[in-house]
Amino acid sequence: MRERRPIAAFEAAAELEFQVRDTGCFLVAESKRANCELVLDEHVTQSNGNVLQYVSVYGTSAISVLTDALDWPTVVDARIASETEDACLIELVVTGSCLSATVADSRAVPRLISATRGVGRVVVEVPPNGDPQRVIDVFRERHPDSDLVTRREHDVGPLFSDRLFEERILGRLTDRQRETLVTAYQNGYFDQPRRTTAVECARTLGISQSTFSQHLRVTLRKVLDELLPDPDPAELETSG
Repeated sequence: MRERRPIAAFEAAAELEFQVRDTGCFLVAESKRANCELVLDEHVTQSNGNVLQYVSVYGTSAISVLTDALDWPTVVDARIASETEDACLIELVVTGSCLSATVADSRAVPRLISATRGVGRVVVEVPPNGDPQRVIDVFRERHPDSDLVTRREHDVGPLFSDRLFEERILGRLTDRQRETLVTAYQNGYFDQPRRTTAVECARTLGISQSTFSQHLRVTLRKVLDELLPDPDPAELETSG
């Protein structure tokens, strides 16, 4: 297990909140058309450069959003991951510009990405060593009609430190490993009982079942190496 870098009390982080009305973004356009709310729960860049997204849908039917997604020029694939009476989760594979890609390229830490009735809301945090103005410039360049509605400076606390630690763990993973972990988690592979199978996850990723299982084992080992303490050799000898 690697030690977390201590963060000095005087270091400050910035929280930025944007409103985005760019109807070239699927989330914004679809929330306006369907008069609904769309919340981006998770996103990960695939090895081919596309972005895998998991979006919760509130206030409209899953099939309606799915149909529109499949007709959207920058959505290369879409399916319903899960559905209940109150909400549904859809899986999108997106190419080109999108809100999550803008956040990633700005090097900020995403807190919330959503769209409600045609207005996107993006909340990000900029670490102490980051550049808030660069984040603002990237948003204004990608989405000229976006507005910075809130900018807050605050001392870094344990919660933000934990988020940076999580980002560091995920940063150790390759794009394919992170994609595998997110796909398995969001589709209920770790649930009991499982809501999906290794075959279905592999099909989503476009790989074989054996490759999916191998990627998942390696990924979980990397995550656990960061989270768990190194074994004590003396204890290993005793247990042996």
